[in-house]
Amino acid sequence: MKHRTIRGTVQYTSKKPERLDQERGREFFTITKQSDGVKVLQAHCEIDDELNVIRDVVLVCSLLRE
Repeated sequence: MKHRTIRGTVQYTSKKPERLDQERGREFFTITKQSDGVKVLQAHCEIDDELNVIRDVVLVCSLLRE
């Protein structure tokens, strides 16, 4: 089995009346399932509000089999 990759973007929008539904940030993500069963999630998040936030996340899930 080859690996499988899913990529996407999540748009963060405001619910404040003066900025209703305007973009206030975004998240780019990749989920990969490797041929050995290991799953990897990578995400890059940006929030444009004061104070700006940039966050990078990597999560690796591996189930040990006996």
